[in-house]
Amino acid sequence: MGVWKAGSANYIWRYNDTRKYRSSSSSLLGEYQLPTIITALKIAPNDLCTYVGNSRGVLSMSDFREPYIQDLGVVQRDGICSIELIGEQQILVGTQSGDIELYDVRFARNDGKPGPLRSFKLPTDTAASQIQACPSSPHRVFACSSGKNVYIYLNEVDSGALPVFTHLGHQTAVADFRWHPGQGYDYTIGSIETGGEGGRGLIQVWRPADLIVNDWQLGRM
Repeated sequence: MGVWKAGSANYIWRYNDTRKYRSSSSSLLGEYQLPTIITALKIAPNDLCTYVGNSRGVLSMSDFREPYIQDLGVVQRDGICSIELIGEQQILVGTQSGDIELYDVRFARNDGKPGPLRSFKLPTDTAASQIQACPSSPHRVFACSSGKNVYIYLNEVDSGALPVFTHLGHQTAVADFRWHPGQGYDYTIGSIETGGEGGRGLIQVWRPADLIVNDWQLGRM
C-alpha cells in the first residue's frame, strides 16, 4: 500500500512511486511543493487518494491515478490540523481555532466548490488536534481531542454544534486516543496523556455514561 509523507522540504511524495506530482493549475513538471506547511494528512481506505491540509487552511486531494494534486476549493478560517474520513462520502476537517466541519467528498470528482454539510465547535478556542469516528456508529458519533480533554459529538442534523459529552479525566494534554473496535466495547475509548516533567502520562480507558450510550443505541439522541 502506498504511504504518503511530508518531508523536511515540505514535499509530498509516495513511497515506491516513481511519478512526479505537480499542481493541476501549473504547466511546469516536477514535484508539487505546497506554499505552506503540511499540517494534516489522511489516506483514503481504498488507497486511491489522500487528503492534505495545510497551515493556511486549504484542503487538497491527491488522486494516486493522476500526476497532480487538486485544490478542492475548501478554505478554512484557520490552519487545518486534523482530517477524518467517514465511509467513502464524508470528511471531517478540524482547525487550529477549534472549528470542525463536515463535507461530502464527492465534490472532488466533479470540481464542485461545496460549503460544509454541518459545522461543530469546541467549547474553547483550542486546536482540534485529532478526530476519530466511532466504529460502532461512524456516521453518528465522533470524538475530538483538544488540550487535556476528549469531546464526543453527535453527527446529526438537530444535534447542535457543541459536544454532548466531555472527558475531563486527564491532567496533561491528550497525546492520542482510540475507539475500541471490538463488539461488547461499544463507545469505549482508550486515551493517553503527555505527562508532566517526568513524562509519566496516564492511560485511561473510559466510555460516556450508560444513560447517554443507551440513548445513542436506541436512536434517541
